[in-house]
Amino acid sequence: MDPDPHVADLGFARVDLDRAARTGDPETVYAEGKTPEQTVAIVGTLRAHAPERVVLVTRTSPAHDRALVDAYGADAELHPTARCVTVGPLPEPHGQVLVVAAGTSDGAVAAEAAVSAAVHGAGVERIDDVGVAGLHRLLAVRDRLAGADCLIVIAGMEGALPSVVAGLVGVPLVAVPTSIGYGVGQGGLTALAAMLSSCAPGVVVVNIDNGYGAGVHAARVARAAAPRTDAERRAAASRPQDGHVVVEANVDDLDPRLWPGVLDALLAAGAVDAWLTPITMKKGRPAHTVSALTTAAHVDAVGDALLAQTSTIGYRVSSVGKVALERREVKVEVRGHPIRVKVAERDGLITPNAMPEWDDVHAAALALDIPAKRVLAEAQAAALALWDA
Repeated sequence: MDPDPHVADLGFARVDLDRAARTGDPETVYAEGKTPEQTVAIVGTLRAHAPERVVLVTRTSPAHDRALVDAYGADAELHPTARCVTVGPLPEPHGQVLVVAAGTSDGAVAAEAAVSAAVHGAGVERIDDVGVAGLHRLLAVRDRLAGADCLIVIAGMEGALPSVVAGLVGVPLVAVPTSIGYGVGQGGLTALAAMLSSCAPGVVVVNIDNGYGAGVHAARVARAAAPRTDAERRAAASRPQDGHVVVEANVDDLDPRLWPGVLDALLAAGAVDAWLTPITMKKGRPAHTVSALTTAAHVDAVGDALLAQTSTIGYRVSSVGKVALERREVKVEVRGHPIRVKVAERDGLITPNAMPEWDDVHAAALALDIPAKRVLAEAQAAALALWDA
């Protein structure tokens, strides 16, 4: 029988070389029960097959750590609290996993989960010691919980923390029971049963002390939620792909004579509308919010115009919904002077406020030496009469 090209037979182990191609995840070496020499040999086989990929070694002993450092030098990074070693560069992170631990005693499992999630391609942050014995600590970080793509929530004792977190935020959550606790905790069985029995929806549970399994699951969720690098994700958040967006900033120190030019520059850069809103900032400072409605394609240009024309050092971008009637332009004459008028309709119905172009109205009023409001009214009436005809 021909040897399997996707398996490296080392005699004591048959190393899977195809896992990354099948699942998108790197192979992991579970060191417990293997000698340091066997562990080094398996890692070497994986590195030789795909030197660009990181190899994760879990549940290592000090002897494993020494052997891996001796074999791979600076390429081997020790994670002693997690009892893990990574060999090779971590992948660029996609999405965000937040590892939440109930107590300091859960730190080893939390560390394993964090390392595992990073190896499997997620950005990782940690929040430690926010168990249910002090709920104020958890409530203080609620915004961080809600901002993650996936949560890993780790607890021993009665295992209540995942249920509480799942009731606070609507983020995918994988719960990890730990073996921490007194006798009735039964080495994590009580926490496991509590998490499996959670009345909060959206809780997925892994085995006792299985930080590795939680890290892999969470990384997959995060990658699916944000299948881009963090830099691309931040850029995408400020550049919606379709629809309309508002670019705006608060400005409190600009000479008011400059505002007309600012609005003109925003319109020239691609804004479909631009406006000022008077506001009061902290300490009673008067200011303005300058806003520009534009499309995704013009966000950068409008933002650059805002930075160039005002004193702001940044701006906000937000997606907005827009409901609009269909608009058409008609041309009418007021006492011999041409006026362009935008007329809106839906299903043949005309809104009562056809809008003449102000520049045309102003020019006609000056030429006719009559008030602009009269030109405006006559142009509106002429436009509606033309449309009805």
